[in-house]
Amino acid sequence: MSSNIPKTGSPDCSDIRDVLSGSDALDLLEYIHGCQYCDSLEALKKYIASLSKILPFDNIVSSIATTDSVGQVLSHETLNVSYPEEWMTCYFEQKFELIDPIVWHNFKNFTFAHWDEVPGYKEKGSSFWDMAATFGMDNGCVYGLKHSGGNGGTLFSFCGDELQHKRHETIIKHVVPHLDIQLRQLTNASRSNHPALTKRELEVLNWVKAGKSNWDISVILGISERTVKFHVSSILGKLNTVNRSQAVAAAIGAGIIGY
Repeated sequence: MSSNIPKTGSPDCSDIRDVLSGSDALDLLEYIHGCQYCDSLEALKKYIASLSKILPFDNIVSSIATTDSVGQVLSHETLNVSYPEEWMTCYFEQKFELIDPIVWHNFKNFTFAHWDEVPGYKEKGSSFWDMAATFGMDNGCVYGLKHSGGNGGTLFSFCGDELQHKRHETIIKHVVPHLDIQLRQLTNASRSNHPALTKRELEVLNWVKAGKSNWDISVILGISERTVKFHVSSILGKLNTVNRSQAVAAAIGAGIIGY
């Protein structure tokens, strides 16, 4: 399995000897070994959450994204492991992924960083920072891997006040390449398994993306509001999402609709 790990951003194995105890190293190896047995995104989500046994984090979110040449996100698919759903809904409704300094740093540099080291993250008065602070998104770290053959890669963002030790960085750098492989494989499988949206559902979804209400869409398309609600419910089911914002994010990430 190790032969498939991307070389970009590969950790220095000497970090293990210098920073981790024998017990830590065994826990890390056991975790890496078990990662390969995750056979669904839901299983992977639970497995990522179990990292709490060896890392003192509060929340984790991961994402696969395609970007332009300077790291601007063009499309993404997010696996929310444990971030507050209210924060995630607000985040995507406000399109914070376009201005989030953490996202910019990750997809431009693909280097490990504590959030407070990223320029602009705690910029007082910004709508992003004010909202992030409201939800307790104050401290954490980020690490992701660039994918070969094009722009983009993965992001793994850990929220927590205690992720300050070199031990934490070392564990994250050694775990993420394995999570990256599983996330890419399972996401590709999930995309291929999405039931196709009908032409009308695509029309409705694009208007949802534009921020239109059910009533607005009914007027635009010349159908009843009840019919629009039916189509929205069908879309949520097909994309395995629970609200309109998640459906839009999933459809963009899967390439079903454009950004």
